[in-house]
Amino acid sequence: MENNNDFFYNGYDDNSQDNTKDPFSQKKTFYDPDSGVFITNEDPVVKVATTKDGRNHYISSFLVALIVLLAAGGMITIDIVKSVWSVSFMEHASQVQGVVTKVSHSTGRKRTKTYYVYYHYSASDGQEYDGCQTLTQQKAFETGFSSRNKVGTAVTVFFDPSNPKTSIIMVHDPGWVRISGEIIGFIVGVLLLINGIRIYRAFSNGEYVVEELNGRRKIRPLKSRRRGGYTYDIQKY
Repeated sequence: MENNNDFFYNGYDDNSQDNTKDPFSQKKTFYDPDSGVFITNEDPVVKVATTKDGRNHYISSFLVALIVLLAAGGMITIDIVKSVWSVSFMEHASQVQGVVTKVSHSTGRKRTKTYYVYYHYSASDGQEYDGCQTLTQQKAFETGFSSRNKVGTAVTVFFDPSNPKTSIIMVHDPGWVRISGEIIGFIVGVLLLINGIRIYRAFSNGEYVVEELNGRRKIRPLKSRRRGGYTYDIQKY
């Protein structure tokens, strides 16, 4: 039977002062079958991390922040534009009595519902048109359009005299639930951006170190935040 000790060796460094073995400098040599070489597990080489070493850390935070800010900012912008447009539209629109023909809804994330109110009206040009307005769950409950019993009831329709197909039945209101969610999302994006900047500055100020051992690299803070943690010896860099 082959002796496995041929592939594993424990040794101690000699202490040049008293010619004794130093148990704290123990090295282990073992055979790596993947690479086909013997590897010595020694103390890692420690150096100050640069911004290039840490770019994966802060760039990922920047990318996530960008996505969140674009999504939240885009939704806020759309709601503002829709609200301003609907107010301006109603000031110059013609009014006519219409009738509700259908009320339906869809359920999205977190079981929030979006309502669709369909209506029919006759414009000043003598033509008949069909319209639909999307309402948030909050707005639908406030106006009573969350019930299918609204079908057949009269509703005031505001339409564009120059283009009677364009119409609404009320001012666009995203509701405080949606607005608050968009604002929270925007704040989260800003916090992620600040975190990315903080990480970048930490790397640029030399607050991280790179450990290199047997071809593997690890990035760690210069000082551990945990009680009793490590503090790297600055003489190593």
